[in-house]
Amino acid sequence: MTHQNLSKLGEAIRLYRKKSKLTLQDIANKTGLSNGLLSKIENARSVPSLPVLINISKALTIPLSDLLKSIEAEESVHYLLIKSNQLKKIKRENTFGYQYETIFSKPTHEGFFEAMILTLENDARGKLVTTDGDMLVHVLDGRCTLQLDHETIQMDRGDTIYFNGKFPHMSHHYGEGKAILFLGYFLR
Repeated sequence: MTHQNLSKLGEAIRLYRKKSKLTLQDIANKTGLSNGLLSKIENARSVPSLPVLINISKALTIPLSDLLKSIEAEESVHYLLIKSNQLKKIKRENTFGYQYETIFSKPTHEGFFEAMILTLENDARGKLVTTDGDMLVHVLDGRCTLQLDHETIQMDRGDTIYFNGKFPHMSHHYGEGKAILFLGYFLR
């Protein structure tokens, strides 16, 4: 499933949930799923299994097909070329000064890979998040710190880190100008 389809699925779940005036906790209570997992699904940070989607559709009292309407069929190609004008800006969680741009996502044998550019403004603020998979962060320009669980790691232009996204994490900018990061998500 591409990130675009995963985002559309998360948006559809959020839309139906809000339309029904239900909270994440309401859905969690009805499905037995955690608030955290439901939030990850709505924010395209986790690939839901079919049983999870069925439980969510039952909790929302809508047919599963209604949730899946927004997902487009994927074409098979021998290569993938993304032009700079094709990057898609997306909003994730409650952040300020974080500009995410999806480059692409592709299914893999174990889940999917997603590539993004993250621009951090001087006063960027966000809360720690978790992701169901591994992450690669490469600093293209500027400087940032990565809060990874209880550790703060300073990163400068050209630095790269790879880690398990299940540990709470968040990148923060410091220094002059903006920080521009390449993010690789290996979701399972």
